[in-house]
Amino acid sequence: GKRALTGSADRTARLWDIETGKELRKISHKDGLTSVAFSQDGKRALTGSWDGAVSVCNLEKGNVTPFASEKGAVRSLAFLPDGKRGIAGGDVRDRETGWVEVFDLETGREASEKLVAPEGHVQSIAVSPDGRRVVVGSAHRGDGELRLQHLGGTSSLRLAGGEEVNAVAFLPDGERLLRASGTTLFLHDLSRHAKRPDEPTGSHRFGVSSLAVSKAGDRVVSAGADVKSWELSTGKETPLAGSRGPVALLGDGRLLSGSSRDPYGVRLADLATGDETLLAGHTGSLSAVAATPDGKRGLSVGWDGTLRVWDLEAKAEQRKVAAHEGVASALAVSPDGKLALTGGGGAHSDSQVKLWEIASGKLVRTLDLDETAGRDGVFSLAFSPDGKRGLVSGLALELWDVESGKCLWSLKRASGAGAAAVFSPDGKIVVEGGESAISLHDAETRKVLDRVDLTTSHDHLRALVFAPDGRSFFAGTARGVVLRFELSKRD
Repeated sequence: GKRALTGSADRTARLWDIETGKELRKISHKDGLTSVAFSQDGKRALTGSWDGAVSVCNLEKGNVTPFASEKGAVRSLAFLPDGKRGIAGGDVRDRETGWVEVFDLETGREASEKLVAPEGHVQSIAVSPDGRRVVVGSAHRGDGELRLQHLGGTSSLRLAGGEEVNAVAFLPDGERLLRASGTTLFLHDLSRHAKRPDEPTGSHRFGVSSLAVSKAGDRVVSAGADVKSWELSTGKETPLAGSRGPVALLGDGRLLSGSSRDPYGVRLADLATGDETLLAGHTGSLSAVAATPDGKRGLSVGWDGTLRVWDLEAKAEQRKVAAHEGVASALAVSPDGKLALTGGGGAHSDSQVKLWEIASGKLVRTLDLDETAGRDGVFSLAFSPDGKRGLVSGLALELWDVESGKCLWSLKRASGAGAAAVFSPDGKIVVEGGESAISLHDAETRKVLDRVDLTTSHDHLRALVFAPDGRSFFAGTARGVVLRFELSKRD
């Protein structure tokens, strides 16, 4: 704590004696400096400049080893505790996005460990004292965010957003973090908001929009812009390349999902063998996918307003149904595999819920939704385990008798739309939620049995799925986290 290092637009890095204010060393560079960092032993420094160069400086001898970067201007730097690697981040040249990478201090080459780059410009980087966690702060047109990730991991967890992150630093305990945004300094307790490095984060870069659970209940698949599979017994995370949300798991373990290579395609993948088939037909992005219990048919709806039925044995389109005017936003298949519910997507659709015969494509009936329930579109649909009732989630939550087309009850939400709603496997509980909370209701009486507040974590619910044994359910959130809730025993 006796010396300070500064970098300036005058193309110099300067080492100072803090007590006397005396300049100890001046190190010249080819371009103006944007960032500097000390090594833990204080003998070396990293400097970054507007031209994208990162330099390793020997502060005792004054010599400089520069490494050129083709990515763009460097805005932040950090040493890793091992003294062998560093982290650099900044602006992608000629683009409004950022870059961040781990590099070898001896060769300047990018290391094998990868970091997830933010959408905005990288403003600040900090490494935990044990070197296992990295936080990256970014800025973009007055907005920004702070993300935590594990070195070498494939996902990141959003800790804060809404303001540019100007500076960030770990406290010595490695569990607390200081963030400077605007004129305010924030303290983050990571032990409360994020899991430790040896535990999976369960996070997705752009949030979780879809969830599926295996028939045996031993695996959960979560999806957004990317897809991951989680072994529940070990917490092991496996990225599923080639897929994106939405997702559905078949009884034999095959995955039905969107395709990362074709935004309109449906991907059928055998997770055991790696075999895959791209099912083409939609002319708009996918909204939801599902499969019949026997695994013979897959169904999908999308922004082209159609319901597609796929023969999964022949791997071909079996039927195309013009389901909605505009966007078809939600889908559910009955437990016997004979019926399907589809929902329209708000201002760009008819906001109706329709019941279809899957085999024939025949429209059975259109549900006469409450004006509030369908005003902003249908976000989620679900059949009860006996197939007799349908759950519709929009600005209101409604339970319908599928056979008669009668609304059994309607629950107006105080604020915001309900992003998801599901039945428990025994049909006695409805779990639903959206912008501010997750609520558990008695399916018959609508009585609230329990409630989880999401406002304190600044998060929103996006997806729900029950485990087959009914003892727990999983929730996917806008922050990209998958949460698991255990249910207490009921009489």
